[in-house]
Amino acid sequence: MKTVYLLLSMGMLLSCGNSETLKPITKTPSAASDISIAQDVAQLKIDKNKNDEPFQNNQPVPPPNEKYDTSIKKIQQGEIAFATENIGKSSAWIKKQTEHLKGYISNENLQVHTEKIENEITIRIPAASLQILIDSITSQAGKLDNKQISVEDVTAEYIDLEVRINNKRALENRYKQLLQKANKVADMIAIEEQIGNLREEIEAAEGRWRLMKNQVALSTLRIQMYEIHATPSQITNQIKEGFLEGWRGFIQVCMVLVYSWVFLLLAVIGWIIYRRRKLTRKK
Repeated sequence: MKTVYLLLSMGMLLSCGNSETLKPITKTPSAASDISIAQDVAQLKIDKNKNDEPFQNNQPVPPPNEKYDTSIKKIQQGEIAFATENIGKSSAWIKKQTEHLKGYISNENLQVHTEKIENEITIRIPAASLQILIDSITSQAGKLDNKQISVEDVTAEYIDLEVRINNKRALENRYKQLLQKANKVADMIAIEEQIGNLREEIEAAEGRWRLMKNQVALSTLRIQMYEIHATPSQITNQIKEGFLEGWRGFIQVCMVLVYSWVFLLLAVIGWIIYRRRKLTRKK
């Protein structure tokens, strides 16, 4: 009997233990998904802050299919100033050369003064043709006053902008995927706010990147040329100055004669003696 009693007791204990282990655990699906979405949003915010840091020990790894142009990116600018005998012909020649080299005139400012005519021209030209145009103008210019070329290496900033833009786009896509899974209005509003902020940052970075790309592709050359022309008053002044210079020269000659009268007198006496001796020999 004791043995049977023990067996029955052990059976009851095992059945109770099995019933507890097999008891189902119920969770509300919506609560679990809300927790998951909140965690994902928090993680995305952390990732965004990491990507926004200006300097990282390790640069963001680009997606496998992305290819970045790692060639040297340079912004070139040039200035040249010279005098010309005919500003109209010089301007037309420069415009023709610019068109031939696939560039264009972005600004032109012609000013007519009393004593000279000035023309300032700003040219945007493919970077590879900048030096060619400068050399051509230098060879044709009359009096060269100034020539300057500056080069800025923006390779690091150019590539960094590309990487940041692609990282922000990838982050924006992840937010959009989360937005499709969100069930609560509060979560939707929070995610849409993050998407809006990212979109503003992407557009600002893209604007800066497009500007830099344009500056790299097209160099800027600023040309200042001038033509000096004489006015009637200047011609009159030049005639007066010529007469004055002639009179000053005459006075200087007279002063030389005055200061050297002794030598002149000796020269005259010597010439008279020489003539007399010559006549005496002939007799």
